[in-house]
Formats: sequence, C-alpha cells, structure tokens
Amino acid sequence: MPHWDNAEGGAQLDTSHCYVGAERFARLRALLPATATVVGIDEHTALVVEVAAQVCRVLGRGGLTVECEGQAAHFRSGETFPIAQLGNFHAAPSADLPGEVWRAALAAAAEDVPRPPEPPRAVLALVAKRQAARANRDWSTADSLRREIASLGWHVSDTPTGPTLSPLSVPGA
Repeated sequence: MPHWDNAEGGAQLDTSHCYVGAERFARLRALLPATATVVGIDEHTALVVEVAAQVCRVLGRGGLTVECEGQAAHFRSGETFPIAQLGNFHAAPSADLPGEVWRAALAAAAEDVPRPPEPPRAVLALVAKRQAARANRDWSTADSLRREIASLGWHVSDTPTGPTLSPLSVPGA
C-alpha cells in the first residue's frame, strides 16, 4: 500500500495507510485472512525485491511496514531483509507469460552482475587527503588531488554523505 505515512489531512483527518486512515485500515485488514501480508510503503520510498538473491531493499526517504499474522516489522531506508519476510512468497510466472520467457528472466537474474572494481588503497588515501583539504577550504589542493585521483582512473563525486568514487572506465564496456 503506497502513502503509508501520509499526513496531508493534518490533525483533522487521518490520511495515513494509503489515504484510508489507520482506523478504517484496521477494519479493512480484519476482512483479510490473518496470513495475508500487507506491505505499507511510505511516500518517496521504494521496495526493491531481488528474487535471485532472495532479499528486499528499502530505498528512498521513508520506510516500509510489513504486517502479517498480527505482527508488524518496520524497515528504514537502506535496510535489507529476507524475501521470506513478505510471507509465502513464490517467484512464479503469471498465466499470460510464456514459460520460456520466465525461465530466461530467472536465468538472467541468477547470473552474476558485474560490480565496479574496488578503489586501490592509494586512491582512498588521496580521497582522504582531499577531504582534509576541503575541510580546510584549501580548494587548490583539493582540485589538484581530484586531478591526481582522475589520473589513476577514478572519478570523485561530492555528496551530502561524503565523497563517492566511480571508475572512469569500466573494463569490458
């Protein structure tokens, strides 16, 4: 259910639980079998289900609530949890999807996805020096270190949570 944490109604009108409100949602929930799983996804949030890895990830600004058999589990953005938390989850094709397409999709999902290489220690050391230069507002040194990092094949991006590194070229690309 999207908009799980919606609060647009203010104090006068409960618009949480997909605009239904907690009280009305409880009445609707009572109509479902106890074993039915309800996934409440906060606004500006996504649930990524990685079938091949059998894990789920929460991304975005909010969180996620999984309710089943009277129990509620809450997961914040950035957290992962086993796919089994969603209940009796089975990866099965829909009736209108040809079996060979489904098998090909599962095979592709099971293949190892190439990951970017880890930066060498020398690059990480330069990034740390660059962060120190930035903290001291020594922009000239920071720019020089950025160029040095680039000469070693890495791009540094400054984000609110700190610098991130990505290879300038991915082998085999």
